[in-house]
Amino acid sequence: MFTRKNLIALAVGLTILSAIFAAKLSFDSIRATDWVDHTNRAQQAALRILLTLVDAETGARGFLLTNDPAYLEPYSRATASVKKTADELRLLTADNAEQKSRIAEVITLIALKMEQSETAVKLARDGKQEEANVFVRTNAGKDTMDAIRQHLTELTHVEDNLLQVRTAERNRVRNARTWMILLTIFGALATAGTMSQAFRSHIAELKAANAELDQRVADRTADLRAEEARQRLALDAGALGSWQLAADGMSSVRSPRHDEIFGYPEPRAAWSVDDFFNHVHDADRKSVRSLFEESKKAGSSWVFECRIIRANDKAIRWIEARGAPRYSTAGQLEGYVGVVGDVTDRVTREQQLKNISQELEHRSKNLLAVIQSISNQTARHSTTIDEYRDGLSQRILGLLRSQDILVGREGHGASLKTLVTSQLKTFGNADQQRIGGPEVILKSNAAQSIGLALHELATNAAKYGALSVPAGTVEVTWTRDDDHVALTWRERGGPPVVEPVRKGFGSSVLRVIAAQGIGGETRLEYLPTGVVWSARISNDMLA
Repeated sequence: MFTRKNLIALAVGLTILSAIFAAKLSFDSIRATDWVDHTNRAQQAALRILLTLVDAETGARGFLLTNDPAYLEPYSRATASVKKTADELRLLTADNAEQKSRIAEVITLIALKMEQSETAVKLARDGKQEEANVFVRTNAGKDTMDAIRQHLTELTHVEDNLLQVRTAERNRVRNARTWMILLTIFGALATAGTMSQAFRSHIAELKAANAELDQRVADRTADLRAEEARQRLALDAGALGSWQLAADGMSSVRSPRHDEIFGYPEPRAAWSVDDFFNHVHDADRKSVRSLFEESKKAGSSWVFECRIIRANDKAIRWIEARGAPRYSTAGQLEGYVGVVGDVTDRVTREQQLKNISQELEHRSKNLLAVIQSISNQTARHSTTIDEYRDGLSQRILGLLRSQDILVGREGHGASLKTLVTSQLKTFGNADQQRIGGPEVILKSNAAQSIGLALHELATNAAKYGALSVPAGTVEVTWTRDDDHVALTWRERGGPPVVEPVRKGFGSSVLRVIAAQGIGGETRLEYLPTGVVWSARISNDMLA
C-alpha cells in the first residue's frame, strides 16, 4: 500500500530520473549542434577553396594578359592560402572515408592546377609572352579546374546530406530534451512540502541551461550569417555574380552583382532562364542554348563565354558563365548553381593582341619585301662590293628610322614631321634645315616610302648638295587639302647642280618607288640653284 511518504519518494525519484535524462539530452543537443557546425564549416571550406582558386586564376590571367605585376598580389595570396584551406577541409571530412578519399584527390588536383598556373606565370616573368598568351588562348588548366569543381560539388552534396541528417538529429534531441524538462517540471510540482523549493531551484537551473544553449545556437547562427557575408564580399571582389536556378528554370535566387552585370542597378523581383536568353546576343543565342541543353541532358557542369545586351544602356558586353547541376540526397535534380562575370575588358585585350599580331605579321612581310627591293636595286646600281655594302647599309638604316617611329606609335601610323626630323638629324645641323607643315599622320606603307625618299635626298645633299657646304640650306614643307598632301624638298645655297647622266637607285626611289608607296605622284628637278623634289600623297594613305 502506497503511503504519502512513498508517493513523495516516488515523485522525487521520477523527477531525479527525468532531470538526469534531461541533462544527458542537453549534452547530446550541444554535441549535435557542434556536428551541424562542423558540417557547415566543411561546406564553407570547400567554397573558399573554389573562390581562392578563382582569385588565383584571375590574378594569373590578368598578369599574363597585361604583364602588370599588380595582378600577382592576389595570385600569390590565393596560392599561399589554398593549401591551408584544403588541409582544413581534410581534417573536417576525416570522419568519412569517402570524403577523405575525395579531398585527397582534390588536393592532388589543386597541386596540378597551381603548377599549371605557375608555369604560365613564369613564362610571362621570363619574357616569353607569346607562350604565355598561348596558355590564355587555349584556356589551359580548364580540365583540371573543372575536375576540382566537380569533386568539390560532390563533396558539398555529401556534406549537404550529412547536414540534413545531423540537423534532424539535433532537432530530435532538442525536442526530447524539452519533453524531459517538462516532465521534470511536472515531477517537481507533484513533490510535496519541503521538496518544492529544491525542485524550483532545479527548474531555474534547467531554464538557465536552456537559455544558454539557445544563446549558443543564436551565436552559431550569427557566425554562419557572417560567413555568408564574407562569401558575398569575396564574390564582389572578384566581380562575380552568384545564382541558384530552380530545376524548371522558372525561378532563381541571385546576388545583386548578378543583376548589375545584366544592366539592372536594382535587383529584379524575378529571374528565369528565359530572361537570361533574352539578354544573350542573337549571334550567340543558338550555340549557348545548345550547350546549356547538352549539359542538362548529361548532368554535367558547363562554362562558356558569350555576348549579352544590357538592359539599362543596351551596351554589348562579354560574360563568362559557369554552372553545375545540384541534386538532392535521393539523387533528384533540385536545380543549378553557378557564377557569372563580366569579361569584356579581357576579351577586348585579347582581340587587341590578335589585331596587333596580325598587323605585325603584315608589316613584317611588307618590310622584308622593301628590303629585298632595296637590296636588288642597290646591287644593280653598284659597281663594287664596298659600294653595294655601304649603300645597302645606309638605306636600311634609313628604313629602320621610319620603323622606329611606327613602332613608337604602336602601329597607328607615323607623324610626317617626326619622319622628316628623324631622317635629317644625322645630316648637317639644325641651322641648315627648315621644316614646317600641318600635323599629318601617314600609314605604314607611305611612311616607309617617304622615309626612303628623304634618306636618299639627305644623303645626296650631304655628299653633293646644299648640306655639303656650311651656307647651304634644305627646306622641307607640306600643305594639306581635301584630296592630298603636297610635300616639297628644296635645296638652296649649295654647289651648282647638274642633272646626272647616269640614273642610280636613288633616282628610282624618288621617281618610282616613292610614288607607288604614297598612292600619288612625285617629281624630281635638278635646278641650278638646288635639287627640288615634290610629292602628292593621297589622303587614302593617311592614318
